[in-house]
Amino acid sequence: PLERMGAAARLFGENATDVLLMVTNATAQKIRPTLLERIRGFGIRIVQVDWDVPPGFMFQPNDANWCGPQDFVRLHAFAFEEYEAVAYYDIDIKIQRDIMPALKCAATGKFLATAGGIGEPLNCGFFAMRPDQRVL
Repeated sequence: PLERMGAAARLFGENATDVLLMVTNATAQKIRPTLLERIRGFGIRIVQVDWDVPPGFMFQPNDANWCGPQDFVRLHAFAFEEYEAVAYYDIDIKIQRDIMPALKCAATGKFLATAGGIGEPLNCGFFAMRPDQRVL
């Protein structure tokens, strides 16, 4: 999947898009240096974040089956204000076409998301938006 992500970013030209991989500081400490270099070799920027569940949040990851950490960590995408638009893709998403129309639309301030899954009104496997740290 990391190879595909790096290849997808290169489709749009040098410096047109960045691929970011968000990991918590604790997780980053566990990644072998050789793997970090391999990830960077695909043109992927590793971004370390402080938390995967918001501090002080009522629910905490006591149960290994709770998906909260993998769901909440993506909220950090709202803080990437150095970008005009950000699109979040779960690792199992295969980018097949040009993502620039979605990014251009998101840059206007629209929030794009998909519905799906098992009857959920919102599928967080993809979303695109103009970053705004105030949302956090």
